[in-house]
Amino acid sequence: MATGTNAWIEDELAGCHFADERLGRRLSMLLDQMAGAMGDSIPLAC
Repeated sequence: MATGTNAWIEDELAGCHFADERLGRRLSMLLDQMAGAMGDSIPLAC
């Protein structure tokens, strides 16, 4: 299991089943970017 933000993202997405696994990776990457820019507006965070 990862630590910090990555662990939270893995826990949140563990039960998700996407038709295409790339969607899960993309969502994970987006959540990681947004978590790293906490407090910024969404366009700035992404």
